[in-house]
Amino acid sequence: LGGRVKTRLYPERWLMLFLYSLNMCTCTILSSLLPSSQIPAMKLYGVAAYPLVTLMSVVVFLSLPATIISGVLFKRFGIKGTCSLGLVLSAVSAWVMVFAAKSRMWELQIAATLLAGIGGPLLANACTGLSAAWFGEDERNISTAIGSTVAGAVAGAVFNDYAVTAEGELVEEFFICAALVTLSTAAYLMIYIETPPTPPTRDATGETGMSASAAVGEMFKDKNFLILLFLFTLDGYGWGLILVTSILSNIGYGQHEADVIMSIARYGSPLRLFLAP
Repeated sequence: LGGRVKTRLYPERWLMLFLYSLNMCTCTILSSLLPSSQIPAMKLYGVAAYPLVTLMSVVVFLSLPATIISGVLFKRFGIKGTCSLGLVLSAVSAWVMVFAAKSRMWELQIAATLLAGIGGPLLANACTGLSAAWFGEDERNISTAIGSTVAGAVAGAVFNDYAVTAEGELVEEFFICAALVTLSTAAYLMIYIETPPTPPTRDATGETGMSASAAVGEMFKDKNFLILLFLFTLDGYGWGLILVTSILSNIGYGQHEADVIMSIARYGSPLRLFLAP
């Protein structure tokens, strides 16, 4: 006779958020390797600025199809299945980058960067689902903000401050990053739980009833969605961080100065959460 659904907030929800945020940090660092060390990478691989900037631009565009793919995968494999796939792709790409740097193979670096560009969004788009599955209504805004924005932005900003500026240090930097991505991925695979035994709120089990493909179609019919897509995916933030090193190097500055600007930009991203009305 349709009794009341039992609800409960589990303390393990903070561990789930920590595991997710930890991997957002490591994957953000992985995606920051080339932009933060563009000049030494150009020397290591013997390429000009244009191929490097073009590669990073392609990765920006990859975020859109990868986000659509993640929506389809979430419906079929859930949060953990989709995130696990993204993390495994990221870990593989990180070690391919190490080998590419050691062997100075630019073509291999291209493949690794594109692989990371696909794997990253599979993780990054799951935070809303995590919050709905584990957190109460009054906690979801802060948990989503921490997981989707604050963790990665702060990690990227801190990394930019310490990114290497010498060609000979790139292999070591790539190796450390690959180790961190692998360890955080292993922790997620072993510990993360898809959903608690009982939902945190009655609405946590709600479904839209709409298929993933239909949902994507509806989004692209929504004028507000298209505006937000432009503002957050194709805006100056992404292109600016890609081009800043090339611009500064042309007027006499080096990699360190470019990293400072990128660090400031990344710190500004989570600050918007507190300044927004």
